[in-house]
Formats: sequence, structure tokens, C-alpha cells
Amino acid sequence: MMNFLTNYILSFNIFTPMIGVFFIALIVLFASYSCKKNHSDHQNYCKQNAYSAHWALVIGIFFSAIPLFITTILISSEFNDKYFHFHFEEKAPWLDNLKINYNLVVDGLSVSLMLLTEALTIISMIVFWRVRKNYSANPILAIVLMLLLETTCLGVFSATDLILFYIFFEASLIPMLFIIGLWGREERVYASLKLFIYTVFGSLLFLFAILYLKVSFGTSEISELKLLVPQLAPSVQKYLWLGMFIAFAVKVPMVPFHTWLPDAHVQAPTFGSMILAGVLIKMGAFAMIKFLIPLFPEITSEYSHFVAGLSVFAIVYGAFLSIAQTDIKKLIAYSSVSHMGYVTLGIFVPWGLSYNGAAFQMISHGFVSSALFMSIGFIYERFHILEVAKIHSLASRMKFFSIMFMIFTLGSIGLPGTSGFVGEFLVIAGAASRSGYVIYGILAATGVVFGAVYMLLLYKKIFMEDRGALICDAIEPNISLKTNKLENTLLVIFASAIIYFGLQPMKINKKLEKNIEVAQNTTQDISLKS
Repeated sequence: MMNFLTNYILSFNIFTPMIGVFFIALIVLFASYSCKKNHSDHQNYCKQNAYSAHWALVIGIFFSAIPLFITTILISSEFNDKYFHFHFEEKAPWLDNLKINYNLVVDGLSVSLMLLTEALTIISMIVFWRVRKNYSANPILAIVLMLLLETTCLGVFSATDLILFYIFFEASLIPMLFIIGLWGREERVYASLKLFIYTVFGSLLFLFAILYLKVSFGTSEISELKLLVPQLAPSVQKYLWLGMFIAFAVKVPMVPFHTWLPDAHVQAPTFGSMILAGVLIKMGAFAMIKFLIPLFPEITSEYSHFVAGLSVFAIVYGAFLSIAQTDIKKLIAYSSVSHMGYVTLGIFVPWGLSYNGAAFQMISHGFVSSALFMSIGFIYERFHILEVAKIHSLASRMKFFSIMFMIFTLGSIGLPGTSGFVGEFLVIAGAASRSGYVIYGILAATGVVFGAVYMLLLYKKIFMEDRGALICDAIEPNISLKTNKLENTLLVIFASAIIYFGLQPMKINKKLEKNIEVAQNTTQDISLKS
């Protein structure tokens, strides 16, 4: 049994949610057959459907908890030392005629992002289930889509063959399009189309680059291509680098490819925004670390200042846009553009400290942004508005919620003692300590100040200010707005994670120090050439 686990643990981890989809399909078919057999009336059919939906949630959580358990084992140093090599691999032939292999590799960054994906999937299911009756779409379909999305995300963070990675990378778009399109707000179709157009445009460039490499060298495995790509002419390498860079920059998203994100977040349901901000936008940065830099170290060195400049611009520009927003969700969406700028800056500053900062920032932002979007969802469920000017005095009516939101606010700002501080500090310190990149570190530091401005102003306006009528005209003074026990539990989970990683950053940094061995080696090459 242990040999089976060690040989196929990564595949089992990726496709376990698909097993959950299979069981949910069986339950739905059984319920449908039972209704037809018993000639059930509409009332009994509704009861059967509700029964199936409850079981779908149980199955969804169970088959998301299994990968969470497996990833927790993988990230445990004690278990790794005894049973696994931390840089764990799984290889098997796949399409022999095309010489495409099924190759999976995980390391510290991979398992950290996988752990984040699995945890957020479970929480998102619970968040959705609380308000499922507010939507006309089938709740069972939402659970299925989240399980499919989890599988594709886990595949992205494990695949090392470019073609296999591309399949997972593109497949992740499909469930999110349906989540926004079926459970989103009024302009959900427009937001879905915009997300689709941007992503497909970038992905076509990525696909052309993959096909060129495959035709040129007969392989799509990253470990082999690292040795073969330097044989290409520099001009060809630049075009390939640009195609991949644009595809990954759209996913991050980097300025000027960022405009799809605010629309997607504003129109997406709460559980969709949580996964989108917490996991999906990390894929582009992950791909830069795992594929772009190792394949094209020379080109990366040449354009590192250009990308660092774009990153700093995104940090400051995103912060100023956040200050100007009147919609709470759009404010947090633009703040994600700013915070992900630290990630791309850390990736392209040739210094190991910045790499670790970028990796830590990815994990931290996953928790902080998801917590903020979940909290905004709680507000929207009570008031059905998201305009900053129409919400106020929440601290007097939602005391525990106001405390939790303050923790999330401080995490977003990057206050020492929260997870947000560690990643941003490492990125800024890494840039400031590298000759030629000091100016980027200084400008990035200003983003922290601007971040404090828009987040503290937001908190002050919706929690502390009293602008006359209590909160809004639609809310009567005697109605209780307090969060319930389940909501409080979810808030405490996020707050605990943000504080824990802020106070104990080495717990995750020890894993992340092993995360980008290839990128670290590339860093040394870039450093020597700079």
C-alpha cells in the first residue's frame, strides 16, 4: 500500500476531486430514477433534489479534504524524511506516438499552493452553501464546478511537461466561466466574455510557443528543454519568451493586461471571487517561476528591468485606482493588482531573497484576499449593496465582524505580525539590496503607504463613520446584523492563518527555500550577467 502511495500519490491527489464528481453524478442519477420509478409529484421531486444537493456538499467536502490531507502529509518534513523525497516526482508514458509524457513534480512552492487551493475550495463550498437558495442555478452544479476547478488547479501546480501544464492551465478557465456566468451579478455575461477573450488571447501565444519548442526539439519536458532552448537563435528566444510572458501576465494579471480582473470580481459570486483571487491569479506567477525563467534565463536577464518597472507601476497604479473606487469589491480587486505587483517584482529581481518574498506573498495574498472577498460577501448578503458611500456604522452593529475585518485589513496593508508584511518586506528588501534595482525597492515601498491609505479609509468609512440613518434606509434599527457561528468560524480560520504566518514565517519559508531550485540557479546566472 505504501509503495502504491509513493508511486501515484501526486495523481491521486490531483484526481481525487474527480472521483467526488463521479459519486455526485451517481447520486443525481439515483434520485432521478427514484422519482420516475415512484411517479413522484413536484413536491417529492423537490425533496429528492434537496436531498441530493445535501449529499453533493458532503461528498464535495470529503473529496476535497482527502487531497488536503495528502498535501499536508507531503508538506510535513517529518513524513518527507521518512517516506518521500521532498522534491517528489511521478513520471509515466502518456502519448507515445507524440512523445508526450505524463510528468509531475512538486516542491515547496507547489505543495504550498496546492494546500491553499484545497483549503479555499472547502471554505468556498461552505460559503456558497449558506446562500444557495439566493440563486436559481442548481447548487449541485456549483459543487461539481468547484471540484473540477480544484482538479485543474492542482494539475497546474504539479505538471512539468509543457503540454500537460497547458491542458490544466486552460481547463481551469472553463469552470470559472460557468461560475461567473451562472451565479454572478447583472453583468456576469460581459465579465465572463472579457475573461475568456483575454485568457484565450494569451493562451494562443503560449500554445504557439509550446508547439514551436515541441517541433524543434521533439520534447515538451521542462528538464530537457532547459538544456536545448539555448541552441535557438536569440531572436527566436525573444519571441518565445514574449509569447509565454504575455500569457502568464494576463493570468497574474499584470498591467496593462489587468482590466478583466475588476469586472470578473465585481460580477462573480462570493465563492467565485475567493477562488479567483486566492488561487487562479497565482497560476501566472507560478508559471513564470517554473517555466519562463528556467527556459529563457538570458532573455529574462535582458528584460528583468522592464518587467520590474511594470511591476512597480502596477503596485502604485493599482493602489491609486483602489483609492478612487466607490464599489467595495472593485476596490479589493484593484488592490490585488497592486499586491500581485510585489510578486512579479520579486520574481524578476535577480536575488534569492526576493524570490522567497514573491513565493510567500503568493500564499499570503491567497489568504488575505479570499478573507476580504468572503467578508464583503457577508456584507452584501445583508444589505444587497456594495457602495462605500451607502454603508457605515457597522462597528456598532457587527462588533466581532469588525474586529475580524480589521485583521484582514492589517494583513492587506502588511502590518508587522501579519502574513502580508513578510512577503512584501522580503521583496522590497531584496530589490533595495541589489545594485541597479534600488529604485524599484523604494517605489515598491511607497505602495505600502498607499495601500494603508485605501484600506484604512475603507475601514473608517464602512465601520467607524456615522452618517445619519443607520447603515442604509433598507435596514431597520432593530434587525440583528451579527454574523452567525458558522460565519464566525470561517472568519477566525482566515484570521488565524494570517496571524500565524505573520508570527511564524519560517514555518512556510523553510519549505519555500526549497521551492525554486531551478529559479535560484537562474538567479545566480542573471546576477553574474547584470
